[in-house]
Amino acid sequence: MKIEITSRSAALLSVLLLSIPVLARGAEPFTAEQLTVIERMLQAQREAIRGELLAELAAKPEEETQAPSTEQSRTRYPSAGHSMGMDITPSPASPDLVAVPLDRGMGNGISGLEMEVNDGKGEVRAVLAHTRAVPDAQRNVQNGWKVTASSALDDKDGGRGHFTTLDALRGGTAIELAFSHASTKRVVIDDHGVPARDWVSLCTAAGFADANGCTLAKIDAATRKPGAQHLAKAYQQFERTHYGWGYLYEAKLGAGKQDFEYLASDLSAQKEDFSTVSLGGSLGFANPRRNVLFAFGFDYQRSYEQADSHIYCGALTNPASPCVSGRLGKPQRENGRLLWTEVRSRFSRFPFSLRVTQNLASDETGVDLPIYFFRGEEGGFSGGLRVGWTSEDGTVGGVFIGSQFDVFR
Repeated sequence: MKIEITSRSAALLSVLLLSIPVLARGAEPFTAEQLTVIERMLQAQREAIRGELLAELAAKPEEETQAPSTEQSRTRYPSAGHSMGMDITPSPASPDLVAVPLDRGMGNGISGLEMEVNDGKGEVRAVLAHTRAVPDAQRNVQNGWKVTASSALDDKDGGRGHFTTLDALRGGTAIELAFSHASTKRVVIDDHGVPARDWVSLCTAAGFADANGCTLAKIDAATRKPGAQHLAKAYQQFERTHYGWGYLYEAKLGAGKQDFEYLASDLSAQKEDFSTVSLGGSLGFANPRRNVLFAFGFDYQRSYEQADSHIYCGALTNPASPCVSGRLGKPQRENGRLLWTEVRSRFSRFPFSLRVTQNLASDETGVDLPIYFFRGEEGGFSGGLRVGWTSEDGTVGGVFIGSQFDVFR
């Protein structure tokens, strides 16, 4: 084993050695001669440590000012593909735009597993998602694909896992495919195609002689180096003030099945599966700081709804026939037309996502509010409380918990 003693630890070691005889004598005070020796030793060590620190500081600028080699001599404007554009992938600067349960992803580029329980019902969800940057010199552009599979934990009555969104596909087993496109305008380049002064200053702080070879990806990498806290702060401030409003749209298609048990006209028990279909789209806008998202959307859903459960008895001519409890008749087909609006932000330290939905076909209203309370291992919020209300069923509360990850990194 190799032990290395530096000048910083030598001072402490010397004082400790001088203290041993004092401790052995029962903690008697140092003599004036011993105090003089200790003072001289500490002064010498202070000078040695000061010299080491000055040498380290002198070496750092030499390392940081080494500009990376450029493939071309022309000026490169900020490259697209940086995940901070619309925060549809995780970002330490603004996690709010992805802080929603997996069934409310809207552009969420995160894969994960999640379980939710409310009002005695529950649902499990699995999401596989990926986003890809699209090269663009003037904007941050990302396209994303997402596949969501969900299954109700108790679907014998066609119960929905979270009915406050009025999503009929959540009453059974379903799979959904979604495509999203996000874009944020850059405002770091002037009308003549010349990099803005603040962009050049940021490139210089990152170690580039000028804007040649300077990209957002390289600046982002430079902020992760030791001692780059000042650059990280400047980078965050630059991103908050040098992007315009961004937009995000999503199109999705889903299909599934619902299992029902009902009573036939002769009161015999029947079981039957029915297919469900969903088609929808949404549009959202994020402010320049990207800590608030406003969105609205429309979903068409073909689903089935059962009658209420009652007790039924046989004909009067056969009074010996037993009475049975159940839902009489086959489930009826419904064509839902869901119009919704949503806002995502945070209150104090807790991100939330409020959505209000109106079913234009049944005139039913739903309010859904998930609030995140704790983070997962990857640093993103992965669990919390979900409360909601519908004009038909009243107030409901539940909890959700999940693990989010990126399988493509």
